[in-house]
Amino acid sequence: MQYDWIEKSPNQILVSTAAKWLAEKTKESPNDGIQELPEVDYCMLKGEQRNVFLQVMAYFKKLKTGENDQPETLWLNVDGTAGTGKSFLIWAITTALRELFSDETITYDPVVRLAPTGVAAFGIHGWTINFGLMIPVK
Repeated sequence: MQYDWIEKSPNQILVSTAAKWLAEKTKESPNDGIQELPEVDYCMLKGEQRNVFLQVMAYFKKLKTGENDQPETLWLNVDGTAGTGKSFLIWAITTALRELFSDETITYDPVVRLAPTGVAAFGIHGWTINFGLMIPVK
């Protein structure tokens, strides 16, 4: 109760310096490398998971062919209650897309996994929406 928090706290200059350093380090390596995912066998998908997976793969295969008849943008939101296999589906899609685009000369991960909260982002080995889209949190 007697501890002097103000006297023992770092000054504003030190806090600002630390914040800038952390921001720079995050920009240098914000988790951009191919993120390690659990081993996923997408043949194990069933029901709605399989339907969504096949729809996504058909879309990207058509997109990759580069035909003049390009499909409209695919918007996908994966949600559901706990234990329904959302993360497994996301990992399966990520794994399959990495395989599909493995012959490309890109040096970055072709898939970005975003989630609304830190806990959800951690669960899919991704980023929060704010971080991924560089939306400041204020």
